[in-house]
Amino acid sequence: MRFRSELEIDFRILKENFELLRDRAPSNKVVFMVKANAYGHGLLECSKFASEELNVDSLGVASLGEALHLRKSLPSMSTDIMVLSDTGMVFDHVRELYLDYNISPVLSSIEDLQDFLQDKRFRNAPVFLKVNTGMNRLGILPTEVEKACSLLNAYGRRSIEHLLTHFACSYKRFRKGDKTDKQLTLFQKVKKQFSEEGISIVKTSCSNSGAIEQGVGLEESHVRPGLMLYGPGIGLEESGWAGRSISSLKTYVIKSEPIKKGAPIGYGAHVCHEDGNIVFLPIGYGDGMLTYYSKAEIEIEGEIGKIMGRVNMDMVAIWFPKDAKRSFQRGEIVKIWGHDRFSVTRLAMAAKTVPYQVFTALNPRVPRKYIV
Repeated sequence: MRFRSELEIDFRILKENFELLRDRAPSNKVVFMVKANAYGHGLLECSKFASEELNVDSLGVASLGEALHLRKSLPSMSTDIMVLSDTGMVFDHVRELYLDYNISPVLSSIEDLQDFLQDKRFRNAPVFLKVNTGMNRLGILPTEVEKACSLLNAYGRRSIEHLLTHFACSYKRFRKGDKTDKQLTLFQKVKKQFSEEGISIVKTSCSNSGAIEQGVGLEESHVRPGLMLYGPGIGLEESGWAGRSISSLKTYVIKSEPIKKGAPIGYGAHVCHEDGNIVFLPIGYGDGMLTYYSKAEIEIEGEIGKIMGRVNMDMVAIWFPKDAKRSFQRGEIVKIWGHDRFSVTRLAMAAKTVPYQVFTALNPRVPRKYIV
Protein backbone atom coordinates (compact mmCIF):
# COMPACT_ATOMS: atom_id res chain seq x y z
CA MET A 1 0.00 0.00 0.00
CA ARG A 2 1.35 3.42 -0.91
CA PHE A 3 1.94 5.94 1.86
CA ARG A 4 1.63 9.32 0.13
CA SER A 5 0.34 8.39 -3.32
CA GLU A 6 -3.43 8.29 -3.67
CA LEU A 7 -6.28 8.49 -6.14
CA GLU A 8 -8.62 11.21 -4.94
CA ILE A 9 -12.19 10.53 -6.15
CA ASP A 10 -14.66 13.38 -5.90
CA PHE A 11 -18.30 12.25 -5.96
CA ARG A 12 -19.41 15.86 -6.30
CA ILE A 13 -17.89 15.81 -9.77
CA LEU A 14 -19.50 12.44 -10.50
CA LYS A 15 -22.85 14.05 -9.69
CA GLU A 16 -22.02 16.97 -12.01
CA ASN A 17 -21.13 14.56 -14.82
CA PHE A 18 -24.35 12.64 -14.26
CA GLU A 19 -26.33 15.86 -14.49
CA LEU A 20 -24.57 16.68 -17.76
CA LEU A 21 -25.55 13.21 -18.98
CA ARG A 22 -29.18 13.84 -18.02
CA ASP A 23 -29.07 17.06 -20.05
CA ARG A 24 -28.01 14.98 -23.07
CA ALA A 25 -30.50 12.18 -22.49
CA PRO A 26 -33.36 13.63 -20.42
CA SER A 27 -35.94 11.01 -21.42
CA ASN A 28 -33.79 7.90 -21.06
CA LYS A 29 -33.28 5.68 -18.07
CA VAL A 30 -29.68 4.91 -17.27
CA VAL A 31 -27.75 1.66 -16.99
CA PHE A 32 -24.81 3.02 -14.99
CA MET A 33 -21.67 1.11 -16.02
CA VAL A 34 -19.46 0.09 -13.09
CA LYS A 35 -17.47 -2.72 -14.70
CA ALA A 36 -13.71 -3.05 -14.15
CA ASN A 37 -13.94 -1.70 -10.60
CA ALA A 38 -16.00 1.27 -11.84
CA TYR A 39 -13.28 2.07 -14.36
CA GLY A 40 -10.72 1.95 -11.57
CA HIS A 41 -12.67 4.19 -9.18
CA GLY A 42 -14.14 1.62 -6.79
CA LEU A 43 -16.96 -0.76 -7.63
CA LEU A 44 -18.67 -0.70 -4.24
CA GLU A 45 -18.26 3.00 -3.54
CA CYS A 46 -19.40 4.17 -6.99
CA SER A 47 -22.31 1.72 -7.10
CA LYS A 48 -23.54 2.79 -3.67
CA PHE A 49 -23.34 6.47 -4.62
CA ALA A 50 -25.09 5.89 -7.95
CA SER A 51 -27.89 3.95 -6.28
CA GLU A 52 -28.43 6.12 -3.22
CA GLU A 53 -27.54 9.62 -4.41
CA LEU A 54 -28.21 9.53 -8.15
CA ASN A 55 -31.28 7.26 -7.93
CA VAL A 56 -29.96 4.96 -10.66
CA ASP A 57 -32.10 1.84 -10.98
CA SER A 58 -29.72 -0.30 -13.09
CA LEU A 59 -26.01 -1.06 -12.88
CA GLY A 60 -23.96 -2.72 -15.61
CA VAL A 61 -21.00 -5.02 -14.96
CA ALA A 62 -18.91 -7.27 -17.17
CA SER A 63 -18.80 -10.41 -15.06
CA LEU A 64 -20.93 -12.44 -12.69
CA GLY A 65 -18.09 -12.19 -10.18
CA GLU A 66 -18.45 -8.40 -10.10
CA ALA A 67 -22.21 -8.71 -9.65
CA LEU A 68 -21.86 -11.21 -6.80
CA HIS A 69 -19.32 -8.98 -5.07
CA LEU A 70 -21.83 -6.13 -5.26
CA ARG A 71 -24.74 -8.15 -3.92
CA LYS A 72 -22.74 -9.73 -1.08
CA SER A 73 -21.05 -6.48 -0.05
CA LEU A 74 -24.14 -4.25 -0.36
CA PRO A 75 -27.02 -6.57 0.59
CA SER A 76 -29.49 -3.72 1.16
CA MET A 77 -29.01 -2.31 -2.35
CA SER A 78 -32.01 -3.21 -4.52
CA THR A 79 -30.66 -1.74 -7.76
CA ASP A 80 -30.92 -4.06 -10.78
CA ILE A 81 -27.60 -5.53 -11.94
CA MET A 82 -26.97 -6.62 -15.53
CA VAL A 83 -24.03 -8.89 -16.43
CA LEU A 84 -23.11 -7.98 -19.99
CA SER A 85 -20.39 -10.38 -21.12
CA ASP A 86 -18.79 -12.88 -18.73
CA THR A 87 -22.06 -14.50 -17.67
CA GLY A 88 -20.87 -18.08 -17.19
CA MET A 89 -24.24 -19.30 -18.47
CA VAL A 90 -22.52 -22.27 -20.07
CA PHE A 91 -22.01 -23.74 -16.58
CA ASP A 92 -25.09 -25.30 -15.05
CA HIS A 93 -23.99 -24.79 -11.44
CA VAL A 94 -23.48 -21.07 -12.07
CA ARG A 95 -27.01 -20.32 -13.28
CA GLU A 96 -28.64 -20.66 -9.89
CA LEU A 97 -26.53 -17.80 -8.58
CA TYR A 98 -28.45 -15.38 -10.80
CA LEU A 99 -31.68 -16.34 -9.09
CA ASP A 100 -30.21 -16.48 -5.60
CA TYR A 101 -28.81 -12.96 -5.87
CA ASN A 102 -31.35 -11.32 -8.18
CA ILE A 103 -28.90 -10.68 -11.03
CA SER A 104 -29.78 -10.52 -14.73
CA PRO A 105 -27.55 -12.25 -17.31
CA VAL A 106 -27.46 -10.69 -20.76
CA LEU A 107 -27.82 -13.64 -23.14
CA SER A 108 -25.39 -13.29 -26.04
CA SER A 109 -25.93 -16.36 -28.20
CA ILE A 110 -28.62 -18.77 -29.31
CA GLU A 111 -26.97 -21.36 -27.05
CA ASP A 112 -27.27 -19.00 -24.06
CA LEU A 113 -30.92 -18.38 -24.86
CA GLN A 114 -31.66 -22.08 -25.23
CA ASP A 115 -29.92 -22.96 -21.96
CA PHE A 116 -31.81 -20.17 -20.19
CA LEU A 117 -35.22 -21.20 -21.52
CA GLN A 118 -34.69 -24.91 -20.94
CA ASP A 119 -33.68 -24.37 -17.32
CA LYS A 120 -36.90 -24.53 -15.29
CA ARG A 121 -35.31 -22.40 -12.59
CA PHE A 122 -35.52 -19.43 -14.99
CA ARG A 123 -39.15 -19.90 -16.03
CA ASN A 124 -40.20 -16.66 -14.30
CA ALA A 125 -36.98 -14.74 -14.95
CA PRO A 126 -37.03 -11.91 -17.52
CA VAL A 127 -35.07 -12.28 -20.77
CA PHE A 128 -32.18 -9.89 -21.43
CA LEU A 129 -30.86 -10.41 -24.97
CA LYS A 130 -28.00 -8.87 -26.95
CA VAL A 131 -28.02 -8.61 -30.74
CA ASN A 132 -24.84 -8.43 -32.80
CA THR A 133 -25.44 -5.60 -35.27
CA GLY A 134 -21.83 -5.26 -36.37
CA MET A 135 -19.51 -5.31 -33.37
CA ASN A 136 -18.97 -9.01 -34.18
CA ARG A 137 -18.15 -9.90 -30.64
CA LEU A 138 -21.20 -11.00 -28.64
CA GLY A 139 -24.90 -11.22 -29.44
CA ILE A 140 -27.22 -13.25 -31.62
CA LEU A 141 -26.96 -12.49 -35.32
CA PRO A 142 -29.84 -10.76 -37.11
CA THR A 143 -30.16 -13.95 -39.16
CA GLU A 144 -30.83 -15.83 -35.91
CA VAL A 145 -33.76 -13.67 -34.81
CA GLU A 146 -36.30 -16.06 -36.35
CA LYS A 147 -34.76 -18.96 -34.43
CA ALA A 148 -34.76 -16.89 -31.23
CA CYS A 149 -38.46 -16.14 -31.73
CA SER A 150 -39.19 -19.81 -32.24
CA LEU A 151 -37.41 -20.69 -29.01
CA LEU A 152 -39.22 -17.98 -27.07
CA ASN A 153 -42.60 -19.05 -28.41
CA ALA A 154 -41.86 -22.72 -27.76
CA TYR A 155 -41.38 -21.96 -24.07
CA GLY A 156 -44.40 -19.70 -23.83
CA ARG A 157 -42.39 -16.50 -23.70
CA ARG A 158 -44.01 -13.48 -25.33
CA SER A 159 -41.63 -10.72 -24.29
CA ILE A 160 -38.01 -9.66 -23.97
CA GLU A 161 -37.33 -7.52 -20.93
CA HIS A 162 -34.31 -5.74 -22.43
CA LEU A 163 -32.95 -5.94 -25.98
CA LEU A 164 -29.57 -4.36 -26.53
CA THR A 165 -26.73 -3.98 -28.97
CA HIS A 166 -23.30 -2.34 -28.79
CA PHE A 167 -21.77 0.23 -31.16
CA ALA A 168 -18.29 -0.48 -32.50
CA CYS A 169 -17.30 3.02 -33.66
CA SER A 170 -19.35 5.56 -31.72
CA TYR A 171 -16.15 7.32 -30.64
CA LYS A 172 -15.86 8.54 -34.23
CA ARG A 173 -17.79 11.51 -35.59
CA PHE A 174 -21.29 10.31 -36.48
CA ARG A 175 -22.31 10.58 -40.14
CA LYS A 176 -25.29 9.19 -42.00
CA GLY A 177 -24.37 5.90 -43.62
CA ASP A 178 -21.37 5.23 -41.37
CA LYS A 179 -20.79 2.14 -39.23
CA THR A 180 -22.78 3.45 -36.27
CA ASP A 181 -25.69 4.52 -38.45
CA LYS A 182 -25.79 1.11 -40.12
CA GLN A 183 -25.81 -0.63 -36.73
CA LEU A 184 -28.61 1.61 -35.51
CA THR A 185 -30.68 0.92 -38.64
CA LEU A 186 -30.14 -2.82 -38.26
CA PHE A 187 -31.18 -2.66 -34.61
CA GLN A 188 -34.48 -1.04 -35.63
CA LYS A 189 -35.06 -3.84 -38.16
CA VAL A 190 -34.38 -6.48 -35.51
CA LYS A 191 -36.85 -4.85 -33.12
CA LYS A 192 -39.49 -4.80 -35.85
CA GLN A 193 -38.85 -8.46 -36.66
CA PHE A 194 -39.35 -9.49 -33.04
CA SER A 195 -42.58 -7.50 -32.95
CA GLU A 196 -43.84 -9.12 -36.15
CA GLU A 197 -43.17 -12.53 -34.60
CA GLY A 198 -45.35 -11.63 -31.62
CA ILE A 199 -42.52 -10.90 -29.19
CA SER A 200 -42.90 -7.62 -27.31
CA ILE A 201 -39.87 -5.70 -26.11
CA VAL A 202 -40.08 -3.82 -22.83
CA LYS A 203 -36.73 -1.99 -22.77
CA THR A 204 -34.02 -1.27 -25.34
CA SER A 205 -30.55 0.25 -25.33
CA CYS A 206 -27.66 0.76 -27.72
CA SER A 207 -25.99 4.05 -26.76
CA ASN A 208 -22.65 3.99 -25.01
CA SER A 209 -20.72 7.13 -24.04
CA GLY A 210 -19.65 8.13 -27.55
CA ALA A 211 -23.16 7.73 -28.92
CA ILE A 212 -24.73 9.67 -26.03
CA GLU A 213 -22.28 12.52 -26.57
CA GLN A 214 -23.45 12.76 -30.17
CA GLY A 215 -27.14 12.24 -29.47
CA VAL A 216 -27.27 8.89 -31.27
CA GLY A 217 -29.67 6.12 -30.23
CA LEU A 218 -31.58 8.21 -27.73
CA GLU A 219 -34.91 7.01 -29.10
CA GLU A 220 -34.37 3.81 -27.11
CA SER A 221 -35.65 3.52 -23.54
CA HIS A 222 -32.21 3.29 -21.90
CA VAL A 223 -28.64 4.47 -22.35
CA ARG A 224 -25.49 2.75 -21.06
CA PRO A 225 -22.90 5.44 -20.18
CA GLY A 226 -19.48 4.37 -19.03
CA LEU A 227 -16.34 6.49 -19.44
CA MET A 228 -18.21 9.80 -19.70
CA LEU A 229 -19.54 9.37 -16.15
CA TYR A 230 -15.97 9.35 -14.88
CA GLY A 231 -14.99 12.41 -16.92
CA PRO A 232 -13.29 11.99 -20.30
CA GLY A 233 -15.21 12.28 -23.54
CA ILE A 234 -14.42 10.98 -27.00
CA GLY A 235 -12.43 14.09 -27.89
CA LEU A 236 -14.71 15.62 -30.51
CA GLU A 237 -14.85 19.37 -29.88
CA GLU A 238 -18.23 19.72 -31.55
CA SER A 239 -19.81 17.28 -29.11
CA GLY A 240 -19.33 19.86 -26.37
CA TRP A 241 -18.93 17.29 -23.60
CA ALA A 242 -17.84 19.21 -20.49
CA GLY A 243 -17.39 16.33 -18.05
CA ARG A 244 -14.43 16.49 -15.66
CA SER A 245 -12.31 13.68 -14.28
CA ILE A 246 -13.79 12.49 -11.01
CA SER A 247 -10.30 11.37 -9.98
CA SER A 248 -6.95 13.03 -9.43
CA LEU A 249 -3.79 10.95 -9.08
CA LYS A 250 -1.47 12.47 -6.49
CA THR A 251 2.00 11.51 -5.35
CA TYR A 252 5.09 13.29 -4.06
CA VAL A 253 8.66 14.04 -5.05
CA ILE A 254 11.23 11.60 -3.65
CA LYS A 255 14.18 13.38 -5.22
CA SER A 256 14.78 16.35 -7.52
CA GLU A 257 18.15 17.30 -8.95
CA PRO A 258 19.91 18.72 -12.04
CA ILE A 259 21.05 16.28 -14.69
CA LYS A 260 23.56 16.69 -17.52
CA LYS A 261 23.26 15.62 -21.12
CA GLY A 262 24.69 12.12 -21.54
CA ALA A 263 24.15 11.06 -17.94
CA PRO A 264 22.73 7.50 -17.55
CA ILE A 265 19.37 7.00 -15.83
CA GLY A 266 17.96 3.82 -14.34
CA TYR A 267 17.67 0.34 -15.84
CA GLY A 268 19.40 -0.02 -19.18
CA ALA A 269 21.42 3.12 -18.44
CA HIS A 270 19.15 5.27 -20.60
CA VAL A 271 21.12 8.39 -21.62
CA CYS A 272 19.75 11.84 -20.89
CA HIS A 273 19.29 13.73 -24.16
CA GLU A 274 19.70 17.27 -22.81
CA ASP A 275 20.64 19.23 -19.70
CA GLY A 276 17.68 19.62 -17.36
CA ASN A 277 16.22 18.57 -14.04
CA ILE A 278 15.17 15.07 -13.09
CA VAL A 279 12.35 14.33 -10.66
CA PHE A 280 11.69 10.91 -9.15
CA LEU A 281 8.14 9.98 -8.12
CA PRO A 282 7.17 6.87 -6.09
CA ILE A 283 4.78 5.35 -8.59
CA GLY A 284 5.51 2.73 -11.23
CA TYR A 285 4.14 -0.26 -13.09
CA GLY A 286 3.60 -1.98 -9.74
CA ASP A 287 0.91 0.64 -9.18
CA GLY A 288 -0.47 0.64 -12.70
CA MET A 289 1.71 3.26 -14.39
CA LEU A 290 2.63 0.95 -17.21
CA THR A 291 5.98 0.55 -18.94
CA TYR A 292 4.77 1.89 -22.27
CA TYR A 293 4.39 5.30 -20.60
CA SER A 294 8.17 5.50 -21.07
CA LYS A 295 9.19 8.52 -23.20
CA ALA A 296 5.68 9.99 -23.03
CA GLU A 297 5.29 13.68 -22.36
CA ILE A 298 3.48 14.40 -19.11
CA GLU A 299 2.20 17.63 -17.60
CA ILE A 300 2.72 18.01 -13.87
CA GLU A 301 1.62 21.17 -12.08
CA GLY A 302 1.61 23.08 -15.36
CA GLU A 303 5.09 22.01 -16.46
CA ILE A 304 5.63 19.71 -19.43
CA GLY A 305 8.12 16.96 -18.71
CA LYS A 306 9.11 13.67 -20.28
CA ILE A 307 9.20 10.24 -18.69
CA MET A 308 12.85 9.20 -18.90
CA GLY A 309 14.10 5.68 -19.29
CA ARG A 310 12.08 2.67 -18.30
CA VAL A 311 9.16 3.03 -15.90
CA ASN A 312 10.21 0.99 -12.86
CA MET A 313 8.05 -1.20 -10.68
CA ASP A 314 8.13 1.32 -7.85
CA MET A 315 9.10 4.69 -9.30
CA VAL A 316 9.35 6.82 -12.39
CA ALA A 317 11.85 9.47 -13.50
CA ILE A 318 10.56 12.61 -15.19
CA TRP A 319 12.86 15.05 -17.00
CA PHE A 320 12.09 18.75 -17.16
CA PRO A 321 14.00 21.36 -19.20
CA LYS A 322 16.41 23.51 -17.20
CA ASP A 323 14.54 26.68 -18.27
CA ALA A 324 11.24 25.41 -16.79
CA LYS A 325 9.29 28.13 -15.00
CA ARG A 326 9.32 26.25 -11.73
CA SER A 327 11.31 23.58 -9.92
CA PHE A 328 10.10 20.69 -7.80
CA GLN A 329 11.11 20.22 -4.19
CA ARG A 330 11.71 17.01 -2.25
CA GLY A 331 8.50 16.09 -0.43
CA GLU A 332 6.30 18.26 -2.63
CA ILE A 333 2.86 16.83 -3.45
CA VAL A 334 2.23 16.74 -7.20
CA LYS A 335 -0.62 15.62 -9.45
CA ILE A 336 -0.04 13.23 -12.36
CA TRP A 337 -3.54 14.13 -13.46
CA GLY A 338 -6.14 16.43 -12.00
CA HIS A 339 -9.89 16.94 -11.95
CA ASP A 340 -9.86 18.98 -15.15
CA ARG A 341 -11.35 17.95 -18.49
CA PHE A 342 -8.21 17.08 -20.41
CA SER A 343 -5.23 15.83 -18.37
CA VAL A 344 -6.19 12.13 -18.39
CA THR A 345 -6.84 12.24 -22.13
CA ARG A 346 -3.52 14.03 -22.76
CA LEU A 347 -1.64 11.39 -20.76
CA ALA A 348 -3.41 8.60 -22.64
CA MET A 349 -2.61 10.12 -26.02
CA ALA A 350 1.04 10.67 -25.08
CA ALA A 351 1.31 7.00 -24.07
CA LYS A 352 -0.56 5.90 -27.23
CA THR A 353 -3.35 4.35 -25.20
CA VAL A 354 -6.88 5.30 -24.14
CA PRO A 355 -8.29 6.91 -20.95
CA TYR A 356 -10.06 3.62 -20.14
CA GLN A 357 -6.70 1.94 -19.64
CA VAL A 358 -5.15 4.84 -17.73
CA PHE A 359 -8.00 4.59 -15.21
CA THR A 360 -8.39 0.84 -14.97
CA ALA A 361 -4.65 0.07 -14.79
CA LEU A 362 -4.33 1.64 -11.33
CA ASN A 363 -4.33 -1.20 -8.84
CA PRO A 364 -5.15 -1.39 -5.11
CA ARG A 365 -1.61 -0.45 -4.08
CA VAL A 366 -2.73 3.12 -4.76
CA PRO A 367 -5.23 3.99 -1.98
CA ARG A 368 -8.54 5.58 -2.97
CA LYS A 369 -9.69 8.65 -1.08
CA TYR A 370 -13.36 9.61 -1.51
CA ILE A 371 -14.82 13.10 -1.29
CA VAL A 372 -18.61 13.34 -1.04
